[in-house]
Amino acid sequence: MQSVRTLNARCPRAARREIRGPYAAWPGRPSGCRSQTQWFRKACSDNPAPIVTHMSTADTARDMDLIRQAVGDARLNYYGVSYGSYLGSSYASMFPNRVGHVVVDAVLDPVAWSTGTGRPPYEPFTARIKSGRGAYEAMMTGLAECDKAGKARCAFAGGAAAKWAKLTSRAKGGHLQFMGEHLAYADLIAGTLGPLYGNDYTDLMGALDQLYAENFEGRSDPAAARAAAELFVTSAADAQNPFTVPAPGLRRVSDAFAGVACADTRNPRDLASWSQAARKQDRSYPGFALRWIWLGAPCAGWPGGDGRCLPRPVRGQDRQPGPGHRQPL
Repeated sequence: MQSVRTLNARCPRAARREIRGPYAAWPGRPSGCRSQTQWFRKACSDNPAPIVTHMSTADTARDMDLIRQAVGDARLNYYGVSYGSYLGSSYASMFPNRVGHVVVDAVLDPVAWSTGTGRPPYEPFTARIKSGRGAYEAMMTGLAECDKAGKARCAFAGGAAAKWAKLTSRAKGGHLQFMGEHLAYADLIAGTLGPLYGNDYTDLMGALDQLYAENFEGRSDPAAARAAAELFVTSAADAQNPFTVPAPGLRRVSDAFAGVACADTRNPRDLASWSQAARKQDRSYPGFALRWIWLGAPCAGWPGGDGRCLPRPVRGQDRQPGPGHRQPL
């Protein structure tokens, strides 16, 4: 079988971007978010890798069918979670005679993801899918369950929600410390978000307990601090992960999330709409709504797509690519 080379969604820029992260302007001043978003989008406009214009869900579903053919399977069996539910259902819609068993979980609303139900002005897609709400509710539920479990089983137990509120308040004020150094509100939220996707919050609650102890009780456990560092300290390698805060001195972006999502979704082109949506949802889902909504801000005028983007749920007729399309595999 012919080998296939995987292409990365890299967008290099000659201009070095000295930033702490795209969310460092939190809270209250989105200028840093806007600046980073514009730098990011221009990188993928000026000098994108070829794959950047071939990253829609429809493109990916066609690639999946080529893989099915390459391995000699008559039908494709599929399991997908979250965005994977959209990809799997899109494949089933495009290739109904080639799909076998399909299981999708944590199902993404295909209309909210792609277009929304309203007319212009459109909400940002990261506001429409309400991932910030999901993360916030998961966090609040986790804190409540921690208290139920008790200190012997959950390190952060004992008024966990109140302690979390004190941590976020101190972080917003710019006074949160971790291992003797400043920990930004953005980094606190970003470090907390990842573990919420799992089914065991033990390490997260231990890290939060260490943060609380250092900031409010004057004690520190070196072993616990090292474990917490896995969540709250970023490295240069993290710059290629859309779910972590990029490191300073970034020269290129490599973001599959933006490449796929921006090709799929209809969004406002002005960043003021993203600021407005972020402020609105942050009142109900503090921190996590900001994180999620600004994560999609590069889609405000995203350059990828070459006219074949599908800002709507994928349909059966999309199994054939449009004119001028070249398969990325």
